[in-house]
Formats: sequence, structure tokens, C-alpha cells
Amino acid sequence: MTTQPTTIDSRKCQTLDDFYATVAKVLAFPPHFGKNLDALSDCLCDLKSDSKIEITDFDFFLLEESDTTRNKVLDVLQDAASRNGLNVVVS
Repeated sequence: MTTQPTTIDSRKCQTLDDFYATVAKVLAFPPHFGKNLDALSDCLCDLKSDSKIEITDFDFFLLEESDTTRNKVLDVLQDAASRNGLNVVVS
């Protein structure tokens, strides 16, 4: 059975606050999610190892944030993917 990807629409994630709100909702993070990079990493690593996350319209992803912030978030996603076997795809 193939796991359907969870879609994160980058058009709704142009700021870091918007990204945290969106990812917490679509991935059903617990209410105590801390809305920071460490909490993001912890919650991503708690997902099932065969989970799939698709980030759509990637040109808009954290568009209003600095390149440094965007890269830090991408590093957390990549780290969670490699440590936990998540499948993260951008399109």
C-alpha cells in the first residue's frame, strides 16, 4: 500500500509563522508544538518513517524570509528525512 503524501502549499507558507501554522495543521502536530526549528525537528522525527511530504509551488516557500531562514528550515527537513526515513519532495 502506497502512502499518500501530505501536501504543504508554499503559497500559504511565505512567512515562517505561516509555515509553522500550516505544517502543524497538515501533519497534526501536538498542541504544544513550539513553533521553532528544534520543535519542528522533534515533531518531524516523530512521524512514521514511511511518511511522505510534498511541498508544492516551491518558488513561494518562505518567500518573505531571508535565504538564511529558508535554508535552516530546509536543513531541518532534510535532516529529518535522512534520520527518520521521511520522503520530502518539492515541486
